[in-house]
Amino acid sequence: MENKNSVNSGLPDIRRSYNDPDTGEKVQVTHEMVVSLAQHEHLIASSTLTMALSLKAIRDQKLYLLRGFTTMKDYVGGHIAKSYSSAKYYLQIADAIEDVTNKKQFESLSLTAIGDISRDLTLVEKLKKGEAEIEGDKIVYADGSEESVDDFRAHIKAEAKREVSADIQKAASATAKVRNESKALKSLVESKSQEVLERDEEIARLRRTIDEVSQLKDIDPRRLRALTSKKEAMELMRSISEQVLEALAGLNTIERDVFDAELAGHLKTCVASLETGLHRTKTDFNDILFVTEHAE
Repeated sequence: MENKNSVNSGLPDIRRSYNDPDTGEKVQVTHEMVVSLAQHEHLIASSTLTMALSLKAIRDQKLYLLRGFTTMKDYVGGHIAKSYSSAKYYLQIADAIEDVTNKKQFESLSLTAIGDISRDLTLVEKLKKGEAEIEGDKIVYADGSEESVDDFRAHIKAEAKREVSADIQKAASATAKVRNESKALKSLVESKSQEVLERDEEIARLRRTIDEVSQLKDIDPRRLRALTSKKEAMELMRSISEQVLEALAGLNTIERDVFDAELAGHLKTCVASLETGLHRTKTDFNDILFVTEHAE
């Protein structure tokens, strides 16, 4: 819809009149004023585009070395007195439109408008091939369809916002997954730690039992030779018990915060190996253990 306050000059957002903020007087806008504004805005846009292309040429040809600067960043800060982040914005625009033959079509646009357009690779490719062209504040396509630059910019900004929202959602989901996996791992580690503690207590009880049996003094003399023949076996059992106790105690020296999924898997394998070995021993001596349990 056409602005009722616009002058019929083809330029948007131009008022017919305004109040001078210094004097408070109402000023009627003339055609000469509109033309003057358009000329100056054209010069600003033209110089902006020229700056972008010139910075690119200096960077690509390493002309900054002529001034004694070793990097483009040093050159921008030391000679142009401009922030490098701002210069990079110009350079990104120049890189994007480098292969667009008719660069004059950008002169009617603001730097931010050129920046928005340069980020849309599809449109830039059409501009390079001549399948689209910018005419004033419109983008005219090869099939004759038109789109205002403002509408185009609003569209790509909305797309960018949706992409950012999607990325944030993905990051949030990934974070929640990691948090849940961390909780599960912590629960697994705590469970296995309790199992190790219970196994330590079981070994300690076994060790005390072995010590008590080996130190008995009221043994029937008729069993002395039998006990003597058992000494080597009992020493072997004591040694094995101590080694198992020491090995399991060694596991407890591992700090809990170093555990990840891989290390927890190794711990699970280690515990399973111990359980398998214990089961095999019980199976091998099942007849002896059975008799002992029933004798008690």
